[in-house]
Amino acid sequence: MDQNSFTAPVTLREVAERVGVTQSTASAVLNGTRSGTRVSEKTRIALTEAAAAMGYRPNELARSLTSRRTRLVGFFAHFQYLSAENGFLSELVGGIQEATSASQNDLVLRSVPDESSSQRIVDSLADRRVDGIVCLAPQDPTLVQQLGQAGVPVVAVVDQSPFVPSIIVDDKEGGRLLARHLAERGVQTVIYRDWFAPPISGQNRRFGFESAARDLGIRVFEGRRLREHDLAEPLPEEIDIINRHGRVAIACWSDDGAYATCNALAALGYQIPDQVLVTGYNGVPVHFTPRWDLTTVTAPWRRVGEVAVEALLARIAGNTTLPHLTLPVALRVGGTT
Repeated sequence: MDQNSFTAPVTLREVAERVGVTQSTASAVLNGTRSGTRVSEKTRIALTEAAAAMGYRPNELARSLTSRRTRLVGFFAHFQYLSAENGFLSELVGGIQEATSASQNDLVLRSVPDESSSQRIVDSLADRRVDGIVCLAPQDPTLVQQLGQAGVPVVAVVDQSPFVPSIIVDDKEGGRLLARHLAERGVQTVIYRDWFAPPISGQNRRFGFESAARDLGIRVFEGRRLREHDLAEPLPEEIDIINRHGRVAIACWSDDGAYATCNALAALGYQIPDQVLVTGYNGVPVHFTPRWDLTTVTAPWRRVGEVAVEALLARIAGNTTLPHLTLPVALRVGGTT
């Protein structure tokens, strides 16, 4: 047989003809369509047995038209493509996938072309190809509001939205934990390295850190804003702060930025943590063997994904009173402090 040949799938009409019933009767039994047709138990058994013998696969589209459910859950990340090398996204998507599988749903990763307008994104995501969407939109917090207004069941993750149920972690407490830890290490000067366009979660991390640092008598200076984790060389003003203030800490908004910062400092001859202490945030597995045992805040991103799906399914089922949920974080002390 030609390796490129294939066997056409068995159709509903072929099953109906074998049993000697109409196609609508076969559909009522095998696809669960509401045809209003009364079917005897004998006919149901005959159709079921014929379908199994012939290898018929039920029409999921017909089933979804009947139940108004596709049993598909969408995940949309607005800020970047989904990469398995991104530990944060891998954990988050892994949790979403586990929860969809456990609830007998399937996961669909939704995407739109780069530079799409908010309206184009909403139009694309509101096409009813999925029952609801777990949405990560740090650079456009109004996007989830627009999706909700378009009638799409949606749950926000990572960055809280006032418009829809949101599953987040306690970023402010994470920042406070890092500041307290550095104070215990005797640090009095910190350079804070934020993302180039910090989302709500990033703003909360910094707020928690700076408020605790102020209470502890720690001076916080603005550092390089990290656009990409490989652009981490210290700015001249950062080097000046390190050289003038002695033992200084650099607090980075993410683990990627912290690893890159450690590498850049080491390349300049600075000793970590004897001269400069470095902290990160997220605490997720990495796709490489890290040179540094990083001090970081561990956030339960996998659990965030699981809880988000649970909340989304409840919203799809009609629960419109779901609260925001904030999951706890923890400090992990490593060799960089």
